[in-house]
Amino acid sequence: MKPGKQQVERWILNRHMVQIALLTIIFLIEICLLNAQQNRVRDSSPLPVHGGIESQQSTAALQKHLDAANLYAKQNDFSKAIEQLHKMLEIDPQCVEAHIQLGILHSKIGNLDDALQSYTQVVKLRPDSYSAHYNLGVILARRGLFEKAETEYRHAIQLDANQPLPHYQLGFVLTQQGKYEEALPKFKKAVALAPNASAHYQLANTYFRLGNRDEGERQLKKYRDIQAQQYFDKAEQSSKSGNVQEAIKSYQRALDTDVEFAPAFARLGAIALQQNEVEEAIRHYRAYLKLKPESVQARQTVASAALKIKDFVTAAEEFEQVIARNPTEAYPFYGLGAAYLGSSQLENAEKHLQKALEIEPDFAEAYYQLGWVYRERGQIEKAIESFKRSIAIRPTLAPACNTLAWYYVEQEQHLDDAVTLAKRAVESNPIAPYWDTLALALYKNRRYKEASEAIGKALALQPAHPEYAAHQKLIRNGIIEQNR
Repeated sequence: MKPGKQQVERWILNRHMVQIALLTIIFLIEICLLNAQQNRVRDSSPLPVHGGIESQQSTAALQKHLDAANLYAKQNDFSKAIEQLHKMLEIDPQCVEAHIQLGILHSKIGNLDDALQSYTQVVKLRPDSYSAHYNLGVILARRGLFEKAETEYRHAIQLDANQPLPHYQLGFVLTQQGKYEEALPKFKKAVALAPNASAHYQLANTYFRLGNRDEGERQLKKYRDIQAQQYFDKAEQSSKSGNVQEAIKSYQRALDTDVEFAPAFARLGAIALQQNEVEEAIRHYRAYLKLKPESVQARQTVASAALKIKDFVTAAEEFEQVIARNPTEAYPFYGLGAAYLGSSQLENAEKHLQKALEIEPDFAEAYYQLGWVYRERGQIEKAIESFKRSIAIRPTLAPACNTLAWYYVEQEQHLDDAVTLAKRAVESNPIAPYWDTLALALYKNRRYKEASEAIGKALALQPAHPEYAAHQKLIRNGIIEQNR
């Protein structure tokens, strides 16, 4: 098929506060998850399995029931797990591990009264246990007993002041009592020990309550940044595992959380390019460029994508900006030349393609595009020489091979070379137009059977294509003539 102007692409690959009501909902969900996880906190030194029974037989029996309880818990059969733990207490009523596990399980299934009883017993048995006081505080807070929870968190901090969670939880229960001045240093300490989204959110909320809007906004921005990064990291994992749709959802969640989280725009743009959704990709990369206007790579990607959809005006504008920032690379000059060629500005096209070749003398695609500049001017010999040069540099450059093969067929010269070039084109990229060129090259060489096979492949890819159908009729007539 007679080639058109083909472009050879290279893939490079508000500030407004979130509504407080929405953030509160998110925060409360996080708190529930946080508490569900943190009631498993332990001391740095292991708790003894039992209090007063020393016999090996009793120890073995306790371990047997504990193992059974853990197994049932893993299977989500909590009633049987609890039953096993009570059997431990029948053997040793002071078994600390049994009370702890009961507290965990009761808390998990929402039996807060039973969980409170279990953790209260742990505190009695181990009054110097940081985790015992902390876990008791969590249950009390979940029950809405904030003053009592405050006492337990303060005990936990006295026992281990380097743990961030008691500071955070203490700040939270203080805010629930309206004690924002007291809560502020607790949240600051939690952030200093282990920065996390919830702590920054609570700091923001506390500053807002105290009338310090500027600092509140600053902490709220940190909250958004951390939340967005978490969604982004989740998206990256989904992307690595091949779950593109989940990745897209998580990247979008990152942007829903923080509309200025630039990396998510770049990733969404890259995915859109991979899915050949070029206009969508350009939209995402433009959003990225609003946040990162100095990104040469993103701007060049927009320019290349614009070339692909023949938006030559946009391509030229973006390549001009790339060149202004990085005038030493060949590709932007090549892209700008291709954009000017597409809009029939032949003088500018030649100038920039020649500049690309000055920087990179073996730039095969630039010679190919330059050949089209000459072709548009009617300088056929110069065009053919430029196509030859591009193929000499890169023998498998399919567009150049196909274009030169077509010229040879059209001029009915170098027909053996035309067949060789056309075959090389379909080997590199077996698309219908290239099969059509090969069919005509074989036809001109009177190799009708091979020509018939080639045109059949073109029609298989693009059924009922009128030009291919006409060529097929031509080839069949040749076969009839040959068989007479």
